[in-house]
Amino acid sequence: MHEVKDGKITLSTGVVFKLENVPLFAFDKIKEKVGRERPQVPVVHIESKDRDEPNPNDPDYIAAMESYDSKLNEKLVDMVIVLGTEVDSVPEGFPKADDEGWTIKLKKLDIDIPEDGDERYLSWVKLCAMRTAEDLASLLMACARGAGVTEEDVAEQAASFRGSKERRTNTES
Repeated sequence: MHEVKDGKITLSTGVVFKLENVPLFAFDKIKEKVGRERPQVPVVHIESKDRDEPNPNDPDYIAAMESYDSKLNEKLVDMVIVLGTEVDSVPEGFPKADDEGWTIKLKKLDIDIPEDGDERYLSWVKLCAMRTAEDLASLLMACARGAGVTEEDVAEQAASFRGSKERRTNTES
């Protein structure tokens, strides 16, 4: 994990971010909004028992939950970046968010880059400034701590997302 010093964190690219406290209730608002899209567990009728039972091993449900988990996690990451970070410094020669150089190859890959504002900043952080899993984990943990969320809270939240292996049914005959 990257060290946080004086409310700042330096990523592997050398970009230094000032950390801001993310409003605690912003986490809840994101979860509430995305939570409305949470898939419902399908129900199947079991003839031998003459009753309906939930089937969390349904392949379509599993795929829908994986998509839901991914969307929720991405929204939470976006929130932390937008509300919890501000650029302090960028190494000499490294592109800034408003530079066009970092967007050229991405645009060739049909990746849309906003022209300005928070969406461009978010794209720059995710697609340019933040290059490693350690960068992401360090930034998220530092911002979560600033919101009064402990490492245990973050670990507990991560554990609350059931992994795809846990939901997969045994497909062997």
